[in-house]
Amino acid sequence: QSVTANDALDVIPGKRGRFILHVCNADGTPIRPLVRDEELRNKFDRQGTPDISADGTRVVFDAWKNTGKFDWQEARVIVVNFDGTGAIDAGDGVMPCFSPDGTQICYSRPPKYGEKQGAKGMSIWVMDVDGSNKRMIADRGAWGARWCAEGDLIAFHNGTDENEQPVPGTVLRLHDL
Repeated sequence: QSVTANDALDVIPGKRGRFILHVCNADGTPIRPLVRDEELRNKFDRQGTPDISADGTRVVFDAWKNTGKFDWQEARVIVVNFDGTGAIDAGDGVMPCFSPDGTQICYSRPPKYGEKQGAKGMSIWVMDVDGSNKRMIADRGAWGARWCAEGDLIAFHNGTDENEQPVPGTVLRLHDL
């Protein structure tokens, strides 16, 4: 297979804070940037927390524009085919995770965005992979969601209990969908 300019490694020496996800060989040597769309890569040139769908066909990750500081509250959830095509910006959020069947994503939302839709503080949300049907499942400091293998529970930490009392950050919470 021939290598095009778009397949070349996306590394810019001297540009601090630019972190682009790359697809690698089993030995760790990079092959190409994960996202083939150069415009999207340059728009969101700080990428992290990838999760691969159970069938191995898609990757979801968070990304934001490198402003020279760690500005995670501006992060977006990006979904892309594993071959690097079809990248979409599904909406604001961080630390995304695919549902076991690959049809939904759970993710954390900074207060900046969640509060506009009724969240009190940091919150956990679920959406379809195209960014539609967003719904909050926990707020008031809830953070770091991960889907269980069976698909009926989402684990996260913090938030409040049934009496609206803060739950310590060292407690694992489960939300029964």
